[in-house]
Amino acid sequence: MTSKQEEVVVVKFKSGTKAPITNINLNKLGQANRHYYRNQKYKEFIVYGVTFQNLKRVLTIRTQYLLKNLTDSDYQLKVISWFDKENGCENKELKAGDCIPIPESYKQSNLQIKLKSDPKDSWSDDWPIYALKHIVKPNQVGYLHHGETYTFFRKQEAEYMDTYNIVLMPPLVLQNCLPVDLNVKFVDSNKNMS
Repeated sequence: MTSKQEEVVVVKFKSGTKAPITNINLNKLGQANRHYYRNQKYKEFIVYGVTFQNLKRVLTIRTQYLLKNLTDSDYQLKVISWFDKENGCENKELKAGDCIPIPESYKQSNLQIKLKSDPKDSWSDDWPIYALKHIVKPNQVGYLHHGETYTFFRKQEAEYMDTYNIVLMPPLVLQNCLPVDLNVKFVDSNKNMS
């Protein structure tokens, strides 16, 4: 006689809150499930589902919003609370190709970014996280000016319903589709070449 085994995952957050997710069916592919929990004073929800990738089942557990870096550069991020600007600042690093969750507890905060390699320490203007989540529409593109450069972003619908990725993108992508190498020089308005 075989017994039915229930799959359980316990998600533990920095605040100490634990969110046990039960009844995970690893054989049900493509269906997203939501799990609501209270993290301190914020009601969050986790989205999870199983997909099949490279001949393996992959269980993905994510927040509703992710910030993804699709550039070739590493970024420094500041999450600044609206109510406690001196003590309510959290610094994070977002490496090229990585992503970080944007939990509901950041809703009343602003985000600033800068290139990690920027010697002038040029931060972008404040970017209200509430606006990213609730005002920017899917597939809408915007930009952040920081120092002498720009970083573009797009809000994209993600793999599960009601989940979104805020994607950082480079201001220019040059794709060589010729059968020979290209030698490219950029000249800015001050006649500086790079």
